[in-house]
Amino acid sequence: MKLCIITQVEPSRHAGGGKAQYFLSQEWTKQGHLVKLIGADQLVIELKGKDSPNTRLSKSECITRFIAENGSKYDIIDVDHGLLPQTPLYLPNTLIVARSVLFEAHRLQIRPPQNIKLRTRIKYAWTSCFSSRNKTPQESLKHLAQRLSHTDLLNLTSELDIESATELGVPPAKICRFPYALDQKTIEKLASTQAPSPSAFPQLVFLGTFDYRKGCLDLAKCFRKLRILHPTLSLNLIGAKGLHQTEKQIRAFFNKEENEHLKVQMTFSPESIQELLAGQHAALFPSYYEGFPFSVQETLAAGIPTIAYDTPGAHDLLPKKWLVEAGNIDDMCTKLNQLITASDTSERMNAQSIVQQYNWNTISQNTLKCYETHLTQKKLLVKN
Repeated sequence: MKLCIITQVEPSRHAGGGKAQYFLSQEWTKQGHLVKLIGADQLVIELKGKDSPNTRLSKSECITRFIAENGSKYDIIDVDHGLLPQTPLYLPNTLIVARSVLFEAHRLQIRPPQNIKLRTRIKYAWTSCFSSRNKTPQESLKHLAQRLSHTDLLNLTSELDIESATELGVPPAKICRFPYALDQKTIEKLASTQAPSPSAFPQLVFLGTFDYRKGCLDLAKCFRKLRILHPTLSLNLIGAKGLHQTEKQIRAFFNKEENEHLKVQMTFSPESIQELLAGQHAALFPSYYEGFPFSVQETLAAGIPTIAYDTPGAHDLLPKKWLVEAGNIDDMCTKLNQLITASDTSERMNAQSIVQQYNWNTISQNTLKCYETHLTQKKLLVKN
């Protein structure tokens, strides 16, 4: 099979947005398939290099042009759904798959907090993709549904994504769902992460960028409430750099006493994650908008029980006892308190057993079988 994968961000084994496609391309290549993996920005550079300096094309126009000119060379084109062509393309022997890393329909239902400065709201909207080019949510959803109708198949990661897609009018027969996974080396390395000692002060960890989409306001409130019960509780923020670019900006969300028990790691190397997660009693993940979060899988692989909002990704990944309704800080604090005070280690084993269910070899093979089936059906329909 010849496959072309087009990602929203530069594909990398370390970057969240392009990590899934990177590992899929690696597996498909091992299985003997020919795979072209390219980020949208690189594709734009390549196309513009072929044109005269005066030619101006938007990213969307570049993607549409690339698929129109090169689509017939491939059996499968797997493209991030945010990059879909604006108009339908006739490719009778090529399956066009829209892949969702973060399903756009969910973010259109969320708005940034009102009690932050205008400059921050604008930056927040831009960096978190919460703005929709001056469209209302209803207009944006209609536009999304139109773009999805131009594809042969929609690849989602969550049951909640499927519900939203069907509400947009995507036929269930055109939807498939495949989760994401950690690579086996990462799972094996994190499995030996040091557990907290019985006499250690309690520690909570949040792995991810400290921004509003990830629930940073709720995170700060939760830490404040839990410290009433556990005055020695500390919070570790790992990989916090995102919307807020400096540690000072992040620490401004916490009072003086809380800052004394707060550790902020703005960035980190993948090689250091095991050390950074060592000794943590529990993890919290109050994110409102996710795909199939790698950060939750990493805390689980390290044996850290994780409490998360019941939103896409976490909904499919975590047991119900570790999920709380989005925005319910009291419930999250109650469940975190139970983990902090637990004396047995069974929950750590439960956490690690979850990630063992997912591996890229199986996911890649099942995904390609699904693609092949839909491609065969498409060719038969065209032939008839």
